[in-house]
Amino acid sequence: MRNYKIIRKLVHTSMSCCLAVAILTAGFSMQAMAVNSDAEKPVAGMDMALDSYYARTASSSQEGLENPVVGIPAEVPVESEYENIAVSRVNDYVNVRVEPNTDCEIVGKIYDGCAATILERVDDWYRIESGNVEGYIKAEYFVTGAEAEALVDELAKKVATVNTTTLFVRTGPDISYDRITAVPLGEEFVIMEEENNWAKIEVDASTNGWVSMDYLDIVVEFDVAISIEEENAKLAEQEEARRRAEADRQAYQAAQVAQAEARRAEQQAQAQEAQDAVADSIPADSSNAALREAIVSFALQYVGCPYVYGGNSLSNGTDCSGFVKLVYQEFGYNLTRRASLQYFDGRVISLDSIQPGDLIFYPEPYNQNEIGHVAMYIGNGQVVHASTARTGIKISSLNYRTIYGAVNIID
Repeated sequence: MRNYKIIRKLVHTSMSCCLAVAILTAGFSMQAMAVNSDAEKPVAGMDMALDSYYARTASSSQEGLENPVVGIPAEVPVESEYENIAVSRVNDYVNVRVEPNTDCEIVGKIYDGCAATILERVDDWYRIESGNVEGYIKAEYFVTGAEAEALVDELAKKVATVNTTTLFVRTGPDISYDRITAVPLGEEFVIMEEENNWAKIEVDASTNGWVSMDYLDIVVEFDVAISIEEENAKLAEQEEARRRAEADRQAYQAAQVAQAEARRAEQQAQAQEAQDAVADSIPADSSNAALREAIVSFALQYVGCPYVYGGNSLSNGTDCSGFVKLVYQEFGYNLTRRASLQYFDGRVISLDSIQPGDLIFYPEPYNQNEIGHVAMYIGNGQVVHASTARTGIKISSLNYRTIYGAVNIID
């Protein structure tokens, strides 16, 4: 669970530079706001170690200054903002205990690469707070300060949220580069790299490009410890989701069998003309509403599972076309394996008529006339899809990028 966050927001002004840093955990954030003195050269803004200085004006006594020259401020270095933030370095996980000894009660687990706030140092133990867990662990399992800071790119995920109505994605880190697509307000993306106040984002598995960081709110997320209660609840929740999805699938299949048997009996008792009249009297989508709901419910249970290019497992990893193929396969449909071919597996429809379960297709980033990605519409302006290796199977807004078209597979 990634709920330990470091938030960066940058504001530019023509006045003097100021910096405020607050470090919190367990549902709180590490937040920094910087004001740059040069409005023409905005701060790049995502280096995890912000250079912090306090300027002290020379006093009449100038006591304690190494260079007591009137009007020249002395720079006083401030401790790294990671001084009291620790990152775990273990093979798998270690137990967090209620007291600083190995014989007492276990209150949680902290896995490799999790972040925590050091509340107290007790001999060779740290009292830490991480997520909803507070307790003790041996200091030898943590790195802090500069060592922790150096692990940010390896262990943390930088997530950017668009804070403007429409943000263009370009082929390179400057407005002179061509536009690939546009992303809407509030959409979140993983940052791949940064250059000159531009960020390269993953739009989905087939599309990445550069956006200006002036229009992003950026959060650096670390994993945190998990309590024993949270771990048990999560396992129970996963099992319940699988049970509900399986129950929905079985209920739909049973209904289909019952409908088939009823139709056969009706065909034996009535003439073809009578059969057609009965069939015409049934609303076209009356039997499909349950099917669509079951398909979406089944697909949503795999949100959070990994993205693996060419993979064929919903739980262990698949890609965008594999995801929709495997979901529909559970309900008796045999789709092709490539997104560009799946567009022809159903009936092309307008976006005004899409229903839950319909497939939404997105173009290749450098050729808007070719299909590069597919997702499943789940209603309320959202899709579920196998997005990228970093985000896995996730839910996005329908128009998180330019749409190629929509296809109805069911009817």
